Amino acid sequence: MKIAKMNGDTLVSVGTPRELYPNTKHPSGGPTDDWLLNASCVRAVESLDFDRATHRSESVTPYISDGTVYTNRVVALTSDEIAAIAAAVVASTKLRNRNERNKKLADCDWVVIKALEAGTSVASDWVTYRTALRDITAHSNWPDLVYPDMDGSGGDWPTSP
Repeated sequence: MKIAKMNGDTLVSVGTPRELYPNTKHPSGGPTDDWLLNASCVRAVESLDFDRATHRSESVTPYISDGTVYTNRVVALTSDEIAAIAAAVVASTKLRNRNERNKKLADCDWVVIKALEAGTSVASDWVTYRTALRDITAHSNWPDLVYPDMDGSGGDWPTSP
């Protein structure tokens, strides 16, 4: 929590109650409204609501607007910033899905190893499953794959035999 020392309508300084008044003990919730009024202080607004998909918050030199002290402002993202965020989300989704695919392949490596050790071929349903896993990046919903329901039904992922 930050508070602002005021001299009338002029902002003097902004900081935590401990920084501005180091010799004063306040309740855990911060100074009371009465104390703030008597000390010519107001609560500083440190965060504002905004849509993270289209805006960002940035710290600024404290300022007064409509009688309220603010320590940040909300700025619209540029189209380049929005595109960069979207690209990062896609890259993260691709990485997560590739890691899931690799885990699923590793989980059934034992089938291939067992067949090789026995000198037999891998069962066709396992070959089909493993091929589908390897080809998952060509799926029409890639990288936004739908995961199966809790019972294993539905979704874009192949089902193991």
